Amino acid sequence: MLKILNYAPMFLPHLGGTELNIYYSAQYSKHRHFVLTDMLPGGSRLEKIDNIVVHRVPPTRRISPIFLDHLQNLWLDFPRELLKLFMLRSLEYDILHLRAPFIVADLFWLVDHRLGKTVFKKAAPWKLVKKPIVVTFHALPHQDVSVPNLQISNYPTNPKEKLSWLQFEKTICDAACAIICVDRYMVRALSNLVNEEKLYYIPSGIDINLFRPKSREVAISALPPFVASHFSKDVFHVLYAGRLDFFRGAHTLSNLSMMLPNDCKLIVTGRPNVSLDIRLGKAVYLGSISNNSMPDLINACDAIFNPVLSNGISRITLEGMACAKPVIMFSLGMDRFPGVDRKNVLLVKSTKEAADIIAELRDDPSFSIGIGENARRIAEQCSVQNLAQQIDEIYERAYS
Repeated sequence: MLKILNYAPMFLPHLGGTELNIYYSAQYSKHRHFVLTDMLPGGSRLEKIDNIVVHRVPPTRRISPIFLDHLQNLWLDFPRELLKLFMLRSLEYDILHLRAPFIVADLFWLVDHRLGKTVFKKAAPWKLVKKPIVVTFHALPHQDVSVPNLQISNYPTNPKEKLSWLQFEKTICDAACAIICVDRYMVRALSNLVNEEKLYYIPSGIDINLFRPKSREVAISALPPFVASHFSKDVFHVLYAGRLDFFRGAHTLSNLSMMLPNDCKLIVTGRPNVSLDIRLGKAVYLGSISNNSMPDLINACDAIFNPVLSNGISRITLEGMACAKPVIMFSLGMDRFPGVDRKNVLLVKSTKEAADIIAELRDDPSFSIGIGENARRIAEQCSVQNLAQQIDEIYERAYS
């Protein structure tokens, strides 16, 4: 049995895709998993979450969306990075699993972005580790997201930032003996940087026992009363679930809610970004919903709207597919694999097209059911149980 140390910036299970990836990989792995991450406000340095031992590193980061607040607290980065270096060298483990790309202190990437080079990010503690390194890329910041018809600028907007991230991604890839990509487009992009033999496409996966089709009535009855009160008979409910920021396409929600017919309702859940003015129009905002309630919330709705503005499919799409719901995403020339338009997902170019396809789903239940059944079959291929076995095999090859 190998000991795997997962290195991630903020481990809060069930509050993000990276965290759930770590959690499920550990739950269904035959190896022992540990996590090295930042300490939470008021939290302890050591805790156990199910079968995962979590080591948290002080000082506590005061999370703030305001750029100036980050600058005021950058002095916290240096002692934390030194403590991480000490723990990386003192903990007992066989393989270090990096969760890229946001695995360096704020100060390091802020400075490097202004330089247009990867200089300070190379000072990250994991660089001095003498253990086999496996890396999972959960995003590729150097990739552009261009959506001019939605009036959103490229991401990253600064060419120096793009170059800095590209160099850092190359640094991570060079240090790793195996590179896991959660979306297929990442494999193509990184194949220009490293030997393709090191690259593996393994999606984040989904717990198909937790996320599975359920009747709408049963799902609504299982929801908290406040949430259940927003569902009405003879109304077509569309769900958006994700962070309320531009990168997730949350700025499109207001327009969509205004375009929907009167017998359609947009339900929104997710963490707000207080530094951005995201207007929701006629949408119903539920706040943040626990992961345990998400399967029932999805099953209570008739369709999922996931307007994410990056390549890939993202977790909420897989969760919706697992519940046999039609998922609507922007195409915009992006790779939505394993989604196939009008077979297991619905791809649109604008919020107007999204509103039109929602009306089509409402008017043609057989069309909606067919998309959902095909989507469920795709989700079953991406079960966390099967994918954890694939990751275990990568660990064993890396250690041999």
